[in-house]
Amino acid sequence: MRIILININMSNYEHTDDPKSFKQELTTTFTQLSAHACSEVLILNRAGGSIMVFDNNNFGADNHILLLNGESIILRGLNNSNEVSAQTLTATGDIYYRANYFSNTPSR
Repeated sequence: MRIILININMSNYEHTDDPKSFKQELTTTFTQLSAHACSEVLILNRAGGSIMVFDNNNFGADNHILLLNGESIILRGLNNSNEVSAQTLTATGDIYYRANYFSNTPSR
């Protein structure tokens, strides 16, 4: 998709946002999210239990975000959704996520 926005100063701003949604099964081992170019990922936990979310291969015990079942989070400052990994605590389950470039129109 190609979008061109024209601001008040009549200068052009162009971006090629190509958002994509995914459903992915998690297990108790680290699972890298599917690769898709993006600047942010919205993750919705529907695994049936808690999951741990990691970024940039930082798998230390103090480097995760714990999401309870039904919770969601937006991770920003990414280049690709495969910079994020997740795992369940006890069983297999599904997460849903959406990778996209911008959460709002830039103000220039």
